[in-house]
Amino acid sequence: MITSRYQNFIKNADYTEAVQEVTKSFTQHLELFEQSIEWDVSRFFAKPQEVLSNMIDEVKTDIEKDNNYLDQLRENPEIYQDPLTLFELKLLQYEFMNELKPQDKSREVLG
Repeated sequence: MITSRYQNFIKNADYTEAVQEVTKSFTQHLELFEQSIEWDVSRFFAKPQEVLSNMIDEVKTDIEKDNNYLDQLRENPEIYQDPLTLFELKLLQYEFMNELKPQDKSREVLG
């Protein structure tokens, strides 16, 4: 008798508030996501021509700066030859150190 009353109570209960609460929390996340997409797209496409022209100017400036540096290196080769010589010397030193390093032989276990 108690179980049938409980079953009737569950069948006849009004769950609209619970459903609305769950639906609200679910749709709230979707709405936030939808608004963020609109914001991202509007930010991404804001003034694209200006952004591209600024980027082109920066790249041209970098290229010009690098070309000037290359010209300087061509005029004064000692600027880059000394570091290369030092690097080669250090490389040779490491090669000699590796050749003279005692070979790490695996120890044999006698037994």
